[in-house]
Amino acid sequence: MATNMPRRGLYDPRFEHDACGIGFVARRSGEPSHEILTLAVQAVGHMAHRGGVAADGKSGDGAGILTQIPRAFFARELAQRGIDYPVADLAVGMCFLPRADAAYAAAHALVEQGLAAYGMRVLAWRIVPLNEEALGESARSTCPAIEQALIGWDAGAPADPMVRERALFLARKWIEQQGRDGELDGLYIASFSSRTIVYKGLLVAPLLPVFYDDLRDEEYETAIAVFHQRYSTNTFPTWDKAQPFRMVSHNGEINTLQGNLTWMRAREAEWSQAADAKLWAQDRQGLDADSGFDRLSSDAVLHGGSALASAASQLSTIVDAAGSDSAMLDNTLELVVMGGRDIRHGLTMLAPEAWEQVADMDPSWRAFYQYHAGLMEPWDGPAALCFSDGEVVGLALDRNGLRPARYLLTDDGLVVCGSEVGAVAIDDARIILKGKVGPGQMIAVDLKTGAFQDNSTIKSWLSGRQPYAHWLAEHQQVLAPAGSPQIHEPHEPESSASRAAKSPLLGEQQRAFGYTAEELGVVLRPMLRDGQEPVGSMGDDTSLALFSEHGRPLYGYFKQRFAEVTNPPIDPLREALVMSLSFALGRRGNLLEEAPRHARLLRVTSPMVTDENLATIRAHTDPAFSSVTLKSLFLAERGPDELEHALKRLCAEAETAVKADKVILIISDHGVNEQYVPIPALLALGAVHQHLIRKGLRTAVSLIVESGEPREVHHLACLIGMGAEAVNPYLALASVRALAVEREEVRGRGQEGESPDSRTPRELADEAEHNYIHALEKGLLKVMSKMGIATVDSYCGAQIFETIGLSGQVVDQYFTGVPNRLGGIDLRRIARAVLSHHEEAFSNRPPHVATRTTLTHPGFYKF
Repeated sequence: MATNMPRRGLYDPRFEHDACGIGFVARRSGEPSHEILTLAVQAVGHMAHRGGVAADGKSGDGAGILTQIPRAFFARELAQRGIDYPVADLAVGMCFLPRADAAYAAAHALVEQGLAAYGMRVLAWRIVPLNEEALGESARSTCPAIEQALIGWDAGAPADPMVRERALFLARKWIEQQGRDGELDGLYIASFSSRTIVYKGLLVAPLLPVFYDDLRDEEYETAIAVFHQRYSTNTFPTWDKAQPFRMVSHNGEINTLQGNLTWMRAREAEWSQAADAKLWAQDRQGLDADSGFDRLSSDAVLHGGSALASAASQLSTIVDAAGSDSAMLDNTLELVVMGGRDIRHGLTMLAPEAWEQVADMDPSWRAFYQYHAGLMEPWDGPAALCFSDGEVVGLALDRNGLRPARYLLTDDGLVVCGSEVGAVAIDDARIILKGKVGPGQMIAVDLKTGAFQDNSTIKSWLSGRQPYAHWLAEHQQVLAPAGSPQIHEPHEPESSASRAAKSPLLGEQQRAFGYTAEELGVVLRPMLRDGQEPVGSMGDDTSLALFSEHGRPLYGYFKQRFAEVTNPPIDPLREALVMSLSFALGRRGNLLEEAPRHARLLRVTSPMVTDENLATIRAHTDPAFSSVTLKSLFLAERGPDELEHALKRLCAEAETAVKADKVILIISDHGVNEQYVPIPALLALGAVHQHLIRKGLRTAVSLIVESGEPREVHHLACLIGMGAEAVNPYLALASVRALAVEREEVRGRGQEGESPDSRTPRELADEAEHNYIHALEKGLLKVMSKMGIATVDSYCGAQIFETIGLSGQVVDQYFTGVPNRLGGIDLRRIARAVLSHHEEAFSNRPPHVATRTTLTHPGFYKF
């Protein structure tokens, strides 16, 4: 029933967020009762002020309850229908169905077909009793037919409960995919489980038990109830977007959503490429046979992460891009749990606490987080996440802790947790413990053991399940920090004549890459001197890159997006503890497996790499870090049409390199001369990044951009945001080194009124490079923080930009998924701009002679 709203003018349905009221009520003993449901219904009703409401006073943004399957309730329903089936083995699908007769029948048939393929059947369809008078006019007009599929196994349920859940998961994914492929609008499965069930709707929370008669039935008993009142921001509320979802109830936003979705698509493509169709066909035949159900407890399709990935790849996409950010997070958590991880483990992987800068963190916890950082980038954003799989229920906060959550325990084993204090009226005399969930922390109730678990208990248990520290020590390597002052052996100082010989070549390269005198003076000089990005006045009155008379780099067509409404930005200075530029290079392991080899990565402290760092990477002899350099150049004599051919060649070379087991691909424009023109670095990166995603190869490699083009913070942010794991701006580094020495020579002549520095030119250049890199890193943190993103591995590939002035064809092909606000130049126009810079740099150059070039001052920063 996913709603795909069309784009209209400047409205884009991708920008939909929500901020809500959440919580849970649970009994530690695991004993089900109607009281738990009643308390949860009261709690969500008391959070009605957290949700939006239409003018009719009844239509809301959505509210709902997730509980365990009430066995006694459904035993009665089976008995009333004369069905003899053990209720302990029953699964229930809560289905939103289209109301049109033909579509309604097709939806029924599709659900039954999907279940049959996995050894299950619909024992009966139960029409859920509804009171549509509780709905407002707008909600009533879109209300689906709501029915429950009572599901049983054809030859007895498998003994392992997780095998049942995996089979139901795969069956549901198949049904959803077939529904999308067949354009069966209106079919949405709110829950499909042998453990949990979801009641939700497009109404205000107090009307939830009025609309659903079942929620007032005394025989509806549960030991867990997760509740949610939705507040949707800049969105159209729909029935399917109401929460809870199948495992998660979410309050907040996922700022890194586009990047998370891109990386999940890359994983899906990888699984699809690796899937063994023959094995899958055999497994399907076995499941369809009479004896197939015995295979469910041992069949590879339903056991093991890689096998589950292979099976799921044949069924559907894992993440439904038509859902909200919360729904996509739920999709991913569900996959991780079905792959064999505990739900607490899975959620800690997806939303880890800040561990990079915390000096006094338990080393075993740090090892746990560092290991999993190589498998999954954080789903980062202000978030409170209530979760349950029917046996465990809990709540976790994001690393910033920007969504409040408090909890209490009573003397009779009741646990209440929610966005606000007092959602459930509890006598203070009964409370034995209460507190709040802190940034990055988690609490949980494990009904299997009857234990209430605080953050320390959970994290210590998770970090002790595997020898993560040993795996890291054995397999992971660390690259020396970029930008640290270099220590050199004593050497003869470089002569003025030698430096003068290099100067024309440097100026020539600067002109070829479109540098301006203004950038050197206004941008680079303050950065190399102070280690800070220069600060200017508010506003920018220069022309858009599309209309600029002076050709601007491709980065000028990309505008950063910023935090909105309930999604606060971060102060990267005051909240430095949660910020991180740490990253890992290498082949990413299968998300659904846990093995020592997944720690075999090369960790860098920053995405900025120096020439020395890059030389170290190139010289690495470990096959796990084998590298190849892909030339990002094209012949000037072939004109602007050659750019498209060069991009196709670059993509083909990247694909060949991956298949040849190269792990680090260096996209380099070194070698620019009178014959060769650089491909814009952002375009080259986007082409390779998107091509490898489509081919299912992206997670097998890391991409490093070695380019003379990037020189500002915005350039670096664009490259990282579009998928580069690291950047080496070699020409900018050479420029700041030259500027530092030049500045000292001016001072030495007494023109600045200061005494000359006693350090050697090499030492001055090293300090300038260090300051410049530091300024870039601080600037990148600032850019990330404006979107509320704290970690660079979440920012990498997140595409938190919009384009203005690029043709739709260019954006769709090379920057897939980036919003394109205003069309504009195509590849030919881009190529002509690059060729123009190249002509300026080399047109007056006599054969084999370097000429000094003068950079222009177009007035981008100062009139």
